[in-house]
Amino acid sequence: MEWRFGPRKRTTVVRLSPRFLVNDAETRFVAARAGQGIARVLSYQVSEELEAGALVRLLPAFEPAPLPVHLVALGSGHKAPKVKAFLDYAAASLAGLRVIRPMDKG
Repeated sequence: MEWRFGPRKRTTVVRLSPRFLVNDAETRFVAARAGQGIARVLSYQVSEELEAGALVRLLPAFEPAPLPVHLVALGSGHKAPKVKAFLDYAAASLAGLRVIRPMDKG
C-alpha cells in the first residue's frame, strides 16, 4: 500500500497502513466528509465541497497537472442516434464541470 507523488524520475513514495480501505469512490467521499481520514480523488469530484470548506486540499505541491478529456468517435459521417446522443450529453456534462485551479505552490 503506497501513494506515489511527483514526476516519474523523482517520485516520492508514501507507504500507508490504512485502518479503513475501500475501492468505491462514493464511500471514500463519505468517509472523508465525515472526518474519517484523507482521500485521493479527482478535483471535479469534490469541487463543491472544497468551495464550501467542507473539505480541504492537502499536499498541493504534489498535485499532478490537469489532463484534458477527449471524446473520440470513428469517422466524420453519419453516427447512430444513440452515439450522437451520448457524445452530445457527455460534451455538455464535461463542459459543465467546475474547474479547480491549481493552488499557489510558492
